Amino acid sequence: MSTELVRKTYHQLKSDGLFSVFRGGVFLFRRKAKLYKLDNRLQEAYYNAKFKKCEAARRSDRLNPLRLVNIDPNTVEEFSGRVECWDSKIKDIGKVMAGDWDIDDSIPATDPLARELYFADKFKNTVWYQSLYDHFENGVDWKQTEFIKRVNQVVSDDNPFWHGCTTEGEVEQRCRDIDSIFDRISASGYKTQRQIHPQKTLLNRYSSEVIIDISRNGKPLFVDGRHRLALAQILGLDKIPVGVIVRHKQWMEKRRRVENGENVVEGNHPDLAEHHDDLETIPP
Repeated sequence: MSTELVRKTYHQLKSDGLFSVFRGGVFLFRRKAKLYKLDNRLQEAYYNAKFKKCEAARRSDRLNPLRLVNIDPNTVEEFSGRVECWDSKIKDIGKVMAGDWDIDDSIPATDPLARELYFADKFKNTVWYQSLYDHFENGVDWKQTEFIKRVNQVVSDDNPFWHGCTTEGEVEQRCRDIDSIFDRISASGYKTQRQIHPQKTLLNRYSSEVIIDISRNGKPLFVDGRHRLALAQILGLDKIPVGVIVRHKQWMEKRRRVENGENVVEGNHPDLAEHHDDLETIPP
């Protein structure tokens, strides 16, 4: 067993408990036994059935809730107003929700440090994005970026942050990982999680993509995957695959009208790609 695996297991046990470690072991066994292929079929069947039971989506027969949507990453400018929505992204796949969560300007995070570093009025105005931009575009050393300086001030065994980092050394390794992702995308293009991790289950891959919600007017709202979204924006990519978790009820009503032949949405909206033969779709 590698030292890195032991370290990750220890921190997972400390932060999430024995059951989480056990569940991770079960996942590893299923992956080695290639049971993920059966999982994928069962998961897709489950979420399709769950989606069809939703009253607001009942007549939207053409929508697969696990289909990736190709969007311009620069159109993802604002945040979903659903509180801590990233924590329930798997459970909420395919949900249709009414309410004002899509126009709520309040910060959806409760952790003070996350609110400070990850959120602003726009995604590109966050400390997170500005730090990556400074590093990759302006050549600023990671340790001199505002995000890393702030993270290094607070990380410890009792206060893990940024994917469980507890030491400055782990923060440095995380920075090197992001450099590697940036280099891979620059050299080989942006790949889906299916292309990168074909052995993982469908849900694991789907939830590891850039994740969005869709507002009543069809606006993409950021939920999770800030690393890949920021890199895609900095690299100037014009299209990336994203997973959609929640759609607003009013948007679903517009989708149904489009399915019935009405012209109620201007242009070729990416969430309506199945209605436009000229738009490429990338399956999860």
